[in-house]
Amino acid sequence: DGEDFDVLLRNADAAANRVKEAGGNAFQFYAADMTRQALDRVELENALRSALAQKQLELHYQPQVDLASGAIIGVEALMRWKHPTRGFVSPALFIPIAEESELIQELGYWALMEAVQRTAQWHAAGAWVRVAVNVSARQFRRDGFVQAVSSALQLHGVDPASLELELTETIASGRCACWRTSSGSACRLRWTTSAPAIRASPTSPACRSTA
Repeated sequence: DGEDFDVLLRNADAAANRVKEAGGNAFQFYAADMTRQALDRVELENALRSALAQKQLELHYQPQVDLASGAIIGVEALMRWKHPTRGFVSPALFIPIAEESELIQELGYWALMEAVQRTAQWHAAGAWVRVAVNVSARQFRRDGFVQAVSSALQLHGVDPASLELELTETIASGRCACWRTSSGSACRLRWTTSAPAIRASPTSPACRSTA
């Protein structure tokens, strides 16, 4: 619906975006709420772009517990966004927006550096802990990210064995060998899907599949 060409085009874009969000291969008639949702999305994306500079992002660390012994064997770094007026924004809202743009690169790099720095502080205080950081497929495939991980570890003097990179979708195991750092050690990788876990141990140059 629309009274002129510009309105029709804008409404068609809104309907197309709704189809894309649903996974594609379908059609969708325009509804008035689509425009409002599109505007909300743009507003949220713009706010997210300035969130880093304004130090609104935080990492919360969730303990990883060994079920057999009850011992804490590591922590997972979870990104949280504390907006000045919205309060805490759900990751379910802002992570998909970041993943559809280059923002995920900036957020991912910030999370990596923040987590490695905190790991170094814990180690200096005598608490050895492995920290898991979520990595998007776009980050994983980007040229230069391997060097970014290696540089972060070297900058803060952190053992690669204490960093675990969690990937949210299956990627060919042949890519794992590239995660060996310049020191000859490798970060541990874990795929968080329903498929068998794939890991790269601190000493193994390649991946192995475990049930």
